[in-house]
Amino acid sequence: MKRAAMVAMMLGLATFVFGEPQASSPQKPATSQTGGAQPGASQSGAAQQSQGQQPGAPQPGAAPATPQGKRPPQAKTDAEFAEFNTAIANTNDPAAVEKAADAFATKYPDSELRGLLYEAAMQSYQRANNADKMMEMGRKVLKIDPDEPTALVGVAQINAWMRP
Repeated sequence: MKRAAMVAMMLGLATFVFGEPQASSPQKPATSQTGGAQPGASQSGAAQQSQGQQPGAPQPGAAPATPQGKRPPQAKTDAEFAEFNTAIANTNDPAAVEKAADAFATKYPDSELRGLLYEAAMQSYQRANNADKMMEMGRKVLKIDPDEPTALVGVAQINAWMRP
């Protein structure tokens, strides 16, 4: 009896999940070859097509949809971006990357790109198997952005590895 109830519940759940229309893919009404709407098409769809708009397309004057999550860091000036590119160019020497990141952070204390430089230094120290410096760079990244996944994972791995 329990098995039959579980099967019925799973079928009902599957019907509910797969039976819902997808919001991200609006249905377009079918049109005849003459360009008019099919008898089953709604009047608003035909009006939108006659105005050159697709049903489900954003209306003029409507606010654009905002993307979910945070946006990528950006430079405020071209000079800041050029110095960032210079600082991140040599990722083979961890000490040089750290020194460049510190110099950049001193010159641009409110730059959004500081975290990327410290993250590059952290990864460079990871490749060099220097756990202490990797932890230090990871903590600097987390001071700038407490939700940075790479730094969170790196610091957590070092903490787990160093504990007996």
